[in-house]
Amino acid sequence: MKEDKQQQQLVSTSTAGAGGSSSTTSADVWTIVYELHRISPQILTTVIGTVANSLEDPDLSRRLRVTKLLGRLFYAPISNIGIQFGPCYREWIRRSQDIEPKVRLAMVKYLVTILTNKG
Repeated sequence: MKEDKQQQQLVSTSTAGAGGSSSTTSADVWTIVYELHRISPQILTTVIGTVANSLEDPDLSRRLRVTKLLGRLFYAPISNIGIQFGPCYREWIRRSQDIEPKVRLAMVKYLVTILTNKG
């Protein structure tokens, strides 16, 4: 119980930093989210919505980082996160029609990997 509360505090602190102007801080937050997934996948229930909200961020670099993070989470061979967080997965899939070619290219890469790992 105490460990869960500590994890939630870490995630809250980390996701709060995601809104900052420092791209280094944001990149670190996304790394923390990915590592939390590897260590304790259930912790994502407290952050996945916040992460998914950034898929529509007007800032290209942030949108691209979030697209890549979610792609890594969804293609992990041992993970069923796409099933567990269906609305997030569907929102992520919509990035394949993003206005920015860099985001669309990232989507192609991750979708091919998902098909390879999950198919």
